[in-house]
Amino acid sequence: MSQARYETIVNALTSQFANVEDGIGKYLVKAVTSLVQDTSSSDEYNKMVNELIISHMRADCKPREKFWAVRTLKTIYKKSGEHWFSLLPQLVPIIAELLEDDDEDVEMEVRTGLAKVIEEVMGEPLDKYLD
Repeated sequence: MSQARYETIVNALTSQFANVEDGIGKYLVKAVTSLVQDTSSSDEYNKMVNELIISHMRADCKPREKFWAVRTLKTIYKKSGEHWFSLLPQLVPIIAELLEDDDEDVEMEVRTGLAKVIEEVMGEPLDKYLD
């Protein structure tokens, strides 16, 4: 798949984090994860997707937008985490912020979801990177 085509598809999918309804959010997560799995060997594509997803996890984003972005990253790390190790330095500061998010659902999804999956993939606690 060409980079321009991939970028168009990924932009269209990740932009839906801001709009997705809870009943269909799992399908958005599956779509983004499947796309990532199909191109998981490309560091350039992984970096692009990671940056787009992280952009939906910032402080100025809506809580449900953050929630679905976190859930998507959790699923990506669960399915192809070893290919995403190089992107962890970008993600760790965001995880630290979201562990203190005002929205309880977001905080719990990070704490019991994303952080746990990353720890399983890494084989060590994430805490030492969060300090």
